[in-house]
Amino acid sequence: NMDKELEQYYESYLDLFMTDGWKNFVEDFQLAANELSNIRRVNSLEDMKFIQGKLEVIDNILNFETNIKNTFESYQDDT
Repeated sequence: NMDKELEQYYESYLDLFMTDGWKNFVEDFQLAANELSNIRRVNSLEDMKFIQGKLEVIDNILNFETNIKNTFESYQDDT
């Protein structure tokens, strides 16, 4: 049984994900990822490593909503 505090934690994120602000935030990061994925930007191995690091952070942000929803569903299934 999920405790009330944990349930409120996840529900607050679910509320956030419904907002226009969240949708704009995700769109902006998707645009940034698309721009960084342009291979023409890579001039050296150092540039490539730097861009890969940025893309990893952006991927984490873009997957955040899915990860929260999956974890919340998992907790609900356990109850």
